[in-house]
Amino acid sequence: PTPAQQDTQVPVLYAYVNQSDDGQLERLSPGLQAVSRANRDRLAVIVENAATSGQFDEIPFENPDSLPKVAIVTGDSKVYGLEGDINQSLLEDFVADYFARKLKPLIKSQPESLATINDGLTTVVGYTFDKMIVKN
Repeated sequence: PTPAQQDTQVPVLYAYVNQSDDGQLERLSPGLQAVSRANRDRLAVIVENAATSGQFDEIPFENPDSLPKVAIVTGDSKVYGLEGDINQSLLEDFVADYFARKLKPLIKSQPESLATINDGLTTVVGYTFDKMIVKN
């Protein structure tokens, strides 16, 4: 008899690109291939068109209009994001930091309010929680 198969979920690295911009995928491909090879048994890698991805709109990127973007989504729905001028080195460092548990998950939050104190009550949103509660 074969041993019982464990129900294991590997995190998924999503690369979100603008499908009509061929250069985005060309720039990301070497890094995606390197990360995929190096983490074959512990990370799935998927490329999606941001315009048609149902998941892209649910990820709280700081600047969602600028592509490409990369996110690691875990089995327990935590999301870790990478934005900016993504290259192979940044992508490899991002994945290494994820597995070293150095990254903080993205937080879906209301925008930070300019008037945080009103009638003696302080408004705390996801983005300000660490700054106002944890670090004080």
